[in-house]
Amino acid sequence: MSKPMYVWNGSTWEEVGPVVPQTPIAYQASAPSSPSTGDIWVDSDGDVGTFDRQLVRYRFVASGGETSLSGVDANGFTLAYVPGAEQVYLNGVLLVRTSDYTATNGTSITALSPALAANDVVEVFAYNSFNLANTYTKAEVDGSLDLKADVSANGLVHIDTVTGTGVSSLSLDGVFTSTYDVYKIFLNYIPSTSLELRFRYRASNADLTNTGYAGYQADLTSAWTITSNYSSANIADFSTSASENVSEFTILKPADASIGTNAYSTGVNARTMTVGGFRYSTAAAVDGFSFITSTGNFSTIRVRVFGVHQ
Repeated sequence: MSKPMYVWNGSTWEEVGPVVPQTPIAYQASAPSSPSTGDIWVDSDGDVGTFDRQLVRYRFVASGGETSLSGVDANGFTLAYVPGAEQVYLNGVLLVRTSDYTATNGTSITALSPALAANDVVEVFAYNSFNLANTYTKAEVDGSLDLKADVSANGLVHIDTVTGTGVSSLSLDGVFTSTYDVYKIFLNYIPSTSLELRFRYRASNADLTNTGYAGYQADLTSAWTITSNYSSANIADFSTSASENVSEFTILKPADASIGTNAYSTGVNARTMTVGGFRYSTAAAVDGFSFITSTGNFSTIRVRVFGVHQ
């Protein structure tokens, strides 16, 4: 619903304002009780506070010869503005900042050129800075929403991505912490030759190589193969070289030494699917891992690690 705008003409409110309206703009449901000439009232559904005002309009009438303006204007308001957020009009014509005048200190307009003539009218539109009540900073909003937990609840949180070319092993350190109970590892690689893909946990930037690994695996054409007491976990047996292999691993609470370390793994390539699981039977808190070839190299390899909240 549109609302009319009223201007106080000195004796009554009228919808069409005087030639020179003054700055206080009141947004409220009823007429202000003690208006000044030139005040503007916007008939609003509810009262809205406007001071510190977003826009203040000052009016000065020159005696002649002035090159600067400051202090109290013709309507009793003391000039104040934010430098760079003001507009100055001379007899209705907008002046050019720095060319026709200088406004740098927030309290005076100087270097008016040419000097004012008698009865010249100078108006200063001051767009004041202001703060909205009951608002939050970005940091407060992020803290309130707990964005990391929100993302975790709806997907995976990326921790690290590492790639390699022509290497026989690839290691990541510092990717497992107590922040997450579950980690997901996604592996893409092309072997240089037929090989077994092997896995080791790491702690303090070194592989754990004692014979504590045990695991099992099978593919669509073979029976389960079970291994134990190895210095690494044999995850998958790929005989197709020059083809991309894709594997996914789930690591359960690797930073919790009291339960040991466990993982469930799946591997897929162009020829077959390998499914299995492995465990490092020696209780240890680990913070990283390595992928290792039994022979040859990874022609290319990419490892991505994600954390999951539970």
